[in-house]
Amino acid sequence: MFFTLSDNVMLNEGNSYLTNNRTDWECFQLKLDEYIDYELNIYDEDDLEVEALKFTKAIQKAAWESTPQIKRKQIGMNYPREIRHQIAQKRKLRNKWKQTRSPDDKRHLNNASQKLKRALREFKNNSFNMYVSGLSADRNSGYSLWKCTKRLNRPIKHVPPIRRTDGSWARTALDKASVFAEELPE
Repeated sequence: MFFTLSDNVMLNEGNSYLTNNRTDWECFQLKLDEYIDYELNIYDEDDLEVEALKFTKAIQKAAWESTPQIKRKQIGMNYPREIRHQIAQKRKLRNKWKQTRSPDDKRHLNNASQKLKRALREFKNNSFNMYVSGLSADRNSGYSLWKCTKRLNRPIKHVPPIRRTDGSWARTALDKASVFAEELPE
């Protein structure tokens, strides 16, 4: 068994696709016409294999050149090293206070907690300001301003509770699942 330890978050690349919703299909068609050789001389199976491989490569090349890469969304926050250090320091102080219950240790823990809260608030504000300043309504940015506005204006979907056969309400996801399991035929 092999594993890798790292002090940074390691994100998987994910699946790669030839096209996405931003593919310029007119550009794809022009590039494909440019790369495909229509005068073929196929005499045996080996020639057919070679030409099929050329055709596949032409499609891939045309698709890659006419499709912009979509940036992968970041999961969670990648905090700077100093904030990660403050988090670790606060955890150490909390563990120490749990063991000793000393008022001095509690004071140090409270100070570290407040310092960390201020640093996190400042980091999140700066990140948000950078995000907002990068929004624009043009095609180059993928109409990011309008997508953000749409997300903010979208109504919050409320999932109502379900009435059980005894007349009470199933409010949690587990209760709802059990009600559906009881009602659906096997």
